[in-house]
Amino acid sequence: MKTQLLFLAILFVSLMNSSAQNSEDGTQRLAISGGTRWQTYPDQNKILIEVGRVTYNGGSHSGTVKIVVWATTTPYQPGTKGWALGEYRLEVMQPRHYKYNIKQTVPYTRPPAGHYYVSILVQEHNGGWRTQAYNKGTRSVAFH
Repeated sequence: MKTQLLFLAILFVSLMNSSAQNSEDGTQRLAISGGTRWQTYPDQNKILIEVGRVTYNGGSHSGTVKIVVWATTTPYQPGTKGWALGEYRLEVMQPRHYKYNIKQTVPYTRPPAGHYYVSILVQEHNGGWRTQAYNKGTRSVAFH
């Protein structure tokens, strides 16, 4: 129990030390605002994903959009290899619209034991998944 409480405290600190970035290619078709949060429930194989707002700035319908909790061994940069801890699909978004107060509990995939930087990515599928916005975790978190 003490280990789980320490783990949750570390997750909370990690969430408070993240920075939002938009678009790996500079187009800013999608943007994150209003903060992000994630929390694992390993005994239930679930992860909670919360995002304040995802805005779609395109002039026509988006491709399918999803939010991914992404764990990496180094601070996230576009293209960094890692593990998807969980994801939630928002589907197609209308031109110049947004979704807000997103809060979903989804299946959790535990990464191999180690220390990871955990980021929230917003990806769009247009012939393949492409990260359009991200909130980069700035502190390493231990997973057992």
